[in-house]
Amino acid sequence: MAENDGTPLPIIVRVGEEEATLEGPPPDTMLELEEKTRHALGYGAGAKFCFKWIDEEEDMIMLGSDEELKESLSSVSKSQRKLVFVGEISGDTSKVAPHAPPVQEDLDADHAVEYDGEVEGWILLKKRQDKESMSMASSVISSVSEQERQAEKESQEVAAAEEKFQQLEQDQKLAARLADEMEQAEKAQLQEQENMARKMEELLRIQDEQGEGEQSAEAKDEQEEREAPCKQQASKQNEDDFRNSIDEKTWTQILQLSEMGFGEDYPMLLKVLENHHMDLPSACEALAAEAACRV
Repeated sequence: MAENDGTPLPIIVRVGEEEATLEGPPPDTMLELEEKTRHALGYGAGAKFCFKWIDEEEDMIMLGSDEELKESLSSVSKSQRKLVFVGEISGDTSKVAPHAPPVQEDLDADHAVEYDGEVEGWILLKKRQDKESMSMASSVISSVSEQERQAEKESQEVAAAEEKFQQLEQDQKLAARLADEMEQAEKAQLQEQENMARKMEELLRIQDEQGEGEQSAEAKDEQEEREAPCKQQASKQNEDDFRNSIDEKTWTQILQLSEMGFGEDYPMLLKVLENHHMDLPSACEALAAEAACRV
């Protein structure tokens, strides 16, 4: 059997859910392997086993002869650190009471002890197994701790990524809202500018119209001022012609009506007098009644 640093590699047997480490030197025959298994697991002589062993590639290989057992013992590599036999039990599967362990005297921790004519290295083997168990437990704890740290790190990375994604979404929404507000503000400003432009156009048009009206009024006033002497002269001429066409009494009556506030339209006043047979009071009443109707 291959050895590691001069110490025999542990031999482990598994039967169902049970597992035990064989004590003493490796078995040479299948019968010895079966006997050691019964002794390690507490079965009686009626228990029968058939075995397989696990090689370094984790393959299950059937054991059917002593030669195959020796081959399995010699094939164990140093990297395996143990040899595992998997057994299937048949026959009498009842348990027997365990034997009290033999009293060992003068045990030397650095050497094997001779017992019943055989070299028993189970003390050293037990110490090695305990050391290996502690090392394996420490490795498992370290591995679990590392896995927990890795899981926590991944969880933190996922949380950070989610937070970053949410922040990105919020930034995009804020940017879209700001863009919309800016667009609305630009539209409002353009509308205000258009309204101001229309008001300015309307104001300029009104000013132009007022200017044209003022110019027209000024021109009209100038025209009237230029024509006033002519009109006055023509009016004077017409008045003189009208005066000369009537007698003195009629002219006096017309002047009286004009002085009463019935205007200076002398031909009209003459016509009213004639309609009332030259009766001044009657003409005066008719003119007053006409004036009241106009009001």
